[in-house]
Amino acid sequence: MSDAYRELMQRPDIEQAQEIYTTMLTTIRERLTAELGRAWKQGDDLSGSGCGNGYPGLDADGEIRRLPRWDSPGNLPDAQWPRAQELVGQIAATYGFNPAPKVFKDAPSNHDVVYRKSDGALLNFGTGKNTSVRVDTGCHLTVEAHRRGSPSKP
Repeated sequence: MSDAYRELMQRPDIEQAQEIYTTMLTTIRERLTAELGRAWKQGDDLSGSGCGNGYPGLDADGEIRRLPRWDSPGNLPDAQWPRAQELVGQIAATYGFNPAPKVFKDAPSNHDVVYRKSDGALLNFGTGKNTSVRVDTGCHLTVEAHRRGSPSKP
């Protein structure tokens, strides 16, 4: 068994990861609603892909999922951005993400940050025309591969 496969066996399977991150996104939306008066709607659908070149030979045993994006109509006022970013970072940290995000854009009425987790998961949070939050899971084994405990036979 490869080191990469052993590493993935230590993580939750993809269904568990999706459930964990769905709960995290719900918590984020609820806190932003409670403190900043935001309303949310689902902006797109769940999608998935293979794990890519970082996990050679994994093929169909592994998957990355992009959870549905959640949108809140309108821009988050600049005066509220620091508090919103702090809230998201605090919640993300309880799920193992680095609470200090990588900042991609920090301009008046236009902010975009990404919180990263050591397993490759990404939490995107931003505001511009609308405010949105989304998670990519990072690579996780399928339920079957996790249950099997070893790579599928070629």
